Amino acid sequence: MKPFYKWVGGKRDLLPAILPHLNLDRLKAGGRYVEPFLGGGAVALAVSAQAPGADVIVGDVNPRIVNLWRMVRDRLADVLQAYEGLVAEHSEELFARVRSLQVPEDGPVAAARFLYVNRAGFNGLYRENRKGACNVPWGKRPAASLELDKDNLQAVSRAIQRWAIRAGSYQQITTWAQDAATVYVDPPYAPASASASFTGYAGGSRGWEGDEQRKLFAWLAALPPGIQVVASNSDTPLIQALYGGWSLHSTSRSGRVSCKGAGRQPVAELVMVRP
Repeated sequence: MKPFYKWVGGKRDLLPAILPHLNLDRLKAGGRYVEPFLGGGAVALAVSAQAPGADVIVGDVNPRIVNLWRMVRDRLADVLQAYEGLVAEHSEELFARVRSLQVPEDGPVAAARFLYVNRAGFNGLYRENRKGACNVPWGKRPAASLELDKDNLQAVSRAIQRWAIRAGSYQQITTWAQDAATVYVDPPYAPASASASFTGYAGGSRGWEGDEQRKLFAWLAALPPGIQVVASNSDTPLIQALYGGWSLHSTSRSGRVSCKGAGRQPVAELVMVRP
């Protein structure tokens, strides 16, 4: 079982660096796992695979992400039917039309549209402008390359049947973290340079530079002491300074935004564990 769509900053390759810091024994015994920046869902899926008894609460500020996961959980057959209808008519014109229909709405058709734009767009990017409209360009992919792994999707759907999937900010989602819960936080990263910011996953987002990173850290630091808090972010002086009192673990991954493999340079990251 693996993530079923591409997501910039997805954590599938970093699972060996993240999972050892989560209290899986407590989660296996029915402990609560809370993840407020769901994105591609790699860590939450891995938790469900290794600790199927965990009480999982996930969320995201982007309503399209929330609807997608809810529909895969509740109405997968309808999502697949709608998606296959789009692929059957796949063209640059259809992509532009479907992308323009990416308004926040619920239901399996909206979920299928999101998947189609994600897979047919450039390099699996997802990005929104300030008006909340997707602005990822056409990816020039043939229809045959858009086929979904149905076996994996069905496995994902089975695994997330007991998940609570909520829409909201990280402040709202983490209020569900009771004493002895595990919270994993993977926010939009602090940019490693002035040109490296890529945070437009939800319309109207203000960016995740100094002020937003400081607010997030203050919120996490103030969570009750019985809650385990694990976070990941870019390895920058700002993040090192904010989380300096935590246990810091260095790791790296390949950059994934460049369309050419040669342009995907290693990206230094940190996994931070609150003491």
